Amino acid sequence: MNDYLHYISIPLIILVIGIFFKNRKSDTQSNVIRQPKMYFYGGIFMAIIGSLLALLVGLFSTPENETETLVGILVLLGFAMIGVALIYWSFNWKIEITEDNLVFRSGFKKKKTFRIKDLAYDSNNSKSDLYIGGQLVLSVTVMMENYDLISKTIKLIAYNSSSTGTIKGNSNARNFGFTFSILGLIFSLLFIITLHFNESSTDIVISYVLLVVGLIMLVFGVFLILFRYVWKITIDEERVEIISIFGFKKTYHKKDLKYQVTNHGNKVFLNDNQIVYFNENFTEQPKLIYSLVRKK
Repeated sequence: MNDYLHYISIPLIILVIGIFFKNRKSDTQSNVIRQPKMYFYGGIFMAIIGSLLALLVGLFSTPENETETLVGILVLLGFAMIGVALIYWSFNWKIEITEDNLVFRSGFKKKKTFRIKDLAYDSNNSKSDLYIGGQLVLSVTVMMENYDLISKTIKLIAYNSSSTGTIKGNSNARNFGFTFSILGLIFSLLFIITLHFNESSTDIVISYVLLVVGLIMLVFGVFLILFRYVWKITIDEERVEIISIFGFKKTYHKKDLKYQVTNHGNKVFLNDNQIVYFNENFTEQPKLIYSLVRKK
């Protein structure tokens, strides 16, 4: 298998180079929002580098390291295929704005259509979140091509003292949470493998370092997952209900709470004591705290 597997790289390289020269000068339509070009070039880079290295590893392998060569080629080809997937995803993902509708196509060609009059957006630092009746439906970042179409065609959400709704963790918290959890499990598994197959003191120390790093990443990942699916702040006309990441619930009178916006996140206070902190990049509708009294 080792004798031929690396030759898969050759048609893969030709395909990616052809895609690059065909699409490098393509222009985005004025009514379409697309992912930034860096995803396209990043995918090209990953696909070519992974394929070239897999080819070189296969060409210069020896019978003595056949197993290591096979593993190396599979890892490098996997890296290259991730690049191809990134190219494919960046091509397909787009938001098209017509006179009455916003048409969204995901990276895997799943299509959703929304009426523009039903949408409202909230701008938070480097992104805009699109809502329908308080439900987040899309997020668009400033790096995307024609990002300003959102502010030109969709109404801005206005928050005031009478605003009600729920602040909760968003997809960023979920995605980072699952990523860190998986990496934490991988590092913990490497600890077991390293400890089992190595007897030297140096290898044992390395294995425990892997365990510590893995546990830290796993705890952080679980925290973000709980933040996404359990933690929330519900604000109505008179009360504010806060549920912690562990499910503990507390209710406060709205008039007793104050908020403060800092460079690092948003804070909620009760009698000058901080009771909640959250970052708007990991939450939906973070500006709902504007319905509270601002802390001076």
